[in-house]
Amino acid sequence: MSSRTHATGNVLIYPARRASKALTAANGIVFVLLSVFSLWFAGRYDAAFLGVVLLGTARHVISDLARDEKIAGFNYLLLFYILLILISATMHYSALGALGNLAYITVSFKDASWGIETLKSAATVYILLPLLLFLLVHVFYEVGTSQRFLLWLPIMMVPSLLLGLYQGIFDIHFHNSNLGVQLQRVSGLVSDFNGFGISLFLVFPICILGALVGRRWLVRLSFLCLSAAVIGGIFLSGSRTAFLGVTLFGLTVPLIWIWTRQGALRRSPPFFILAVLFVVLLAGAIGGIISQGRSPKSSVLAQRLQASYVKFKENGIAGLAPNRYAMGQQALRLIAASPLSGWGPGGFWRNVDNVRFKNNEKFNYHDNTHNHYLQMSSELGLLGALLNVFFHIWPLYMIYSVRKRIPRGKDRWAVGISFAVVAIMMVLYLTGPHTMLVDVLWIMSAYLAFLIVTALKQGYAFGGVPSRLTAIGSGIITIFFLLGSYDNTFGPNGYSAMQKADWWPLKGQYGFYPPENWSGETMMWTKEKASIRVKASSNLFGFKAAAFPHNSDGAQGLTLKIRLNDRLWDEVNFFNGGVKPLYYYIPSIRGQELELKIEVSRTFNPGRMGLSQDPRDLGVALSPPGFLKIIPQDGIGFYGWKTSSGKQIPEWPADQLLKYRLTGKRASLKIQPKLAHGATFFLKCFHPDIKKRPVEVKILGETGILRQVTFKDNQWKKFLVESYEIKDLKMLTFHVSRTWNPRLLGISEDGRDRGLAVALLEEM
Repeated sequence: MSSRTHATGNVLIYPARRASKALTAANGIVFVLLSVFSLWFAGRYDAAFLGVVLLGTARHVISDLARDEKIAGFNYLLLFYILLILISATMHYSALGALGNLAYITVSFKDASWGIETLKSAATVYILLPLLLFLLVHVFYEVGTSQRFLLWLPIMMVPSLLLGLYQGIFDIHFHNSNLGVQLQRVSGLVSDFNGFGISLFLVFPICILGALVGRRWLVRLSFLCLSAAVIGGIFLSGSRTAFLGVTLFGLTVPLIWIWTRQGALRRSPPFFILAVLFVVLLAGAIGGIISQGRSPKSSVLAQRLQASYVKFKENGIAGLAPNRYAMGQQALRLIAASPLSGWGPGGFWRNVDNVRFKNNEKFNYHDNTHNHYLQMSSELGLLGALLNVFFHIWPLYMIYSVRKRIPRGKDRWAVGISFAVVAIMMVLYLTGPHTMLVDVLWIMSAYLAFLIVTALKQGYAFGGVPSRLTAIGSGIITIFFLLGSYDNTFGPNGYSAMQKADWWPLKGQYGFYPPENWSGETMMWTKEKASIRVKASSNLFGFKAAAFPHNSDGAQGLTLKIRLNDRLWDEVNFFNGGVKPLYYYIPSIRGQELELKIEVSRTFNPGRMGLSQDPRDLGVALSPPGFLKIIPQDGIGFYGWKTSSGKQIPEWPADQLLKYRLTGKRASLKIQPKLAHGATFFLKCFHPDIKKRPVEVKILGETGILRQVTFKDNQWKKFLVESYEIKDLKMLTFHVSRTWNPRLLGISEDGRDRGLAVALLEEM
């Protein structure tokens, strides 16, 4: 090894050959990119290929970068942390995929496809921390003066900062999220105003560092102006956490100054005092302009701080954030239920409503745990949380161990500020899992990497770990972690088992959104496909279906397919919205389980159409399916009565008007007690294409088919049902193989789905 490598003990930088360094950098970048996008590969073979690539990269890191034991343990822990995340993410991804995308996994109607998205998002963020540490430590080491690279971080934030200032001062709608506009909070180039505010807090101390260590007055002045703009951006973001972070940093600045004042900056304290005073005055001026209401949308932070103060004054800490306390309570319950392996990346979101339901609590507030440590523990178990915290604490310990070796002056300012920011962020983690936001995570990783590299350059040695002991301990922990993950994925507490549990209220149900109150009536929106299981209390089943014009306009309208127990039962068309009561008589279903499946031809999204902020893809709205105990006298499935002269039926009495009703696909008629001598039916199909496509018609009783005939023309046909055939029956059902719709065919504006015409010669 070169003397340079021996002196630093940095195993991430080995033999000083350019080819080796380029190979290491390339592997690091590939490792990061593949891991970031790994869970987006839906194909099983793509995932297998990715696994091989990741394992090959990991082997390269272990074999080539672990030659020096001075920091080998730290590298092994990073790789072990990555391994646990991949194990958990893979098992939960497989279990959710096996469940089916539309299957519900929460009592609040969140399905498996949503669960997979939460898994992807959380797993990507979790795995980014160790990967960024690998990569940034390498980059920081290659930079001769690490704090110079650190000074580029706020400059990278300038485009987002400028956009945030424009949003707050001129146009809150410009490139801002709907929620940001609603709350009057800016988000810059990112999609989350909290992430924008906290990332600005993280770069604010570096702006102060630039103002202190800049070589020229112009550079110092530029960083001072940038720091003032950052404070303005924090106010516009409305982030109380960022404001608290800046406040805590201000309190630590004197301590950092005391630690560094023996250096070169000792002879220029007036500049430091003037710099801090300048920043405070500018921040105060911006805050004064905001609080005076010069721009109403910019005063959100002042309003939030004032509201928080009032709540704290009235109810103490509990009143300050009741929702945050509630989320933390659910996290503790989840941790207690699975302390070792947690519930997988994104598992808190997937289980928070379920655990509240099990404890007989209402669930109308859905968010994260509002606590970094609880978030990690509930999703990656206590082991994963401890490793995550370790990667924050150990760089602080490394710097503390070599604090006396750090050169006075600029280096101490950079180290002192970075140390303070990491410590402050660990305090701010009590208010939320802020590194779930990538724009916060990469800056935080840069601070940690800077501290690690600085400590390594000052001769810090992590210390070796006996390989056999490490392998045995890691293997045992991995086995228990695997068992815990299996229990929450495929085991007794897994997704499939939950669908069959006694407490699970959504058995066989998917594709519905939470129930809504429509003027006192409960309705549930469906997605493109939906299913629900109900136990039959009678033989008469039905519900209301409502369609909106937004997905039923035009000549094609909206087609609703209804399946009962996997059998296509009906097809109903809507044009420009409307409400249709749909009822069906199903013989001998009482006491059995009935599965209703819904499929619509089109959905609409109110958010994308600019109708509202509702982001859902909506099909039709259904009333809760139910069963009727009383059979209507007029029957079900018929349209209104129509009359004619009856001349078109030779056997129809000349002195009687022809009275008939049109049916849909199925219609049922109640048999009256007075019918003792049977009945004569005349049936006709009006289908315009009947000669090319005949129509099958069945007359059904409870015990089976009474009559069956194929219609090949539009003539009336006579059917006699004898008294002995219907004496023990309650209902007669008419079923056609297909319906036709005049509006759908462009024949007329009649949008009814027509089956056949039924005329009775004998009253029933």
